Amino acid sequence: MHPSDTRPLKVKVSVIPQIAQAAFQPSARRKTFIGSLVILMAFARVADVAITYRFSPDLAFEGNPMVRLLGMGWPFLLTANLLAVFAIGACSLSWLQNPLQYEYSPDVRDAWSFASFASFNRVYSRPMFLWKRLVCTPKNWRHSIQLLGFVAPVTVVGLSVAAVFSWYAMYSLHWGAYEAFYKTLWPVFPYGVVIPLIWISAATFYRSEHARYRATPRPLTNPVAMENAVEQPELLTTAVAVS
Repeated sequence: MHPSDTRPLKVKVSVIPQIAQAAFQPSARRKTFIGSLVILMAFARVADVAITYRFSPDLAFEGNPMVRLLGMGWPFLLTANLLAVFAIGACSLSWLQNPLQYEYSPDVRDAWSFASFASFNRVYSRPMFLWKRLVCTPKNWRHSIQLLGFVAPVTVVGLSVAAVFSWYAMYSLHWGAYEAFYKTLWPVFPYGVVIPLIWISAATFYRSEHARYRATPRPLTNPVAMENAVEQPELLTTAVAVS
């Protein structure tokens, strides 16, 4: 770019907001995925409730602590399932329609550091982040809602599948060994399903969000990069992305 060239940079750089807006529009692939996930979650809960009614209409063998220990009946069980599906679905819809636009941080280098920054607005070491995630309330509540919108459906589907399988194995197929195994590990058994599902789904969510974070255009501050953007505006989509 010649020093005498007085073309304003804003003419070319003005396309950045359009690129940024496009980066946060829900893609058809994400719409299909989230819609399928929520539908699958609802179907899994219906299947679990139906199989419970078939093998234990009086809820004598129901494993839900609120039912087993406090004597809550079918009205509570149905209402709790309905509210849970709607609440989780709303969290998933939030992630679909209004994904967060995270501020840029030079400390974010990978999915781990992104997860820490997204949750607490600063990057901690991996052990410290895991500890704070367990014992502290995340500062970014909208991020937590959208994380729940991905992790909860996966976890609910996994638990429902495990529950349906257990009902059939013990009360239809009469697998004595499995029944002994299940009752020996109860109430620890569900955690063996929940913890891996939460870990895997959370890791998948953060990888996806980190990839979107990296692809989000950032303002150009380097003079050389700005000159190149003016000369070759088609490079804006890559020049302003987080490296």
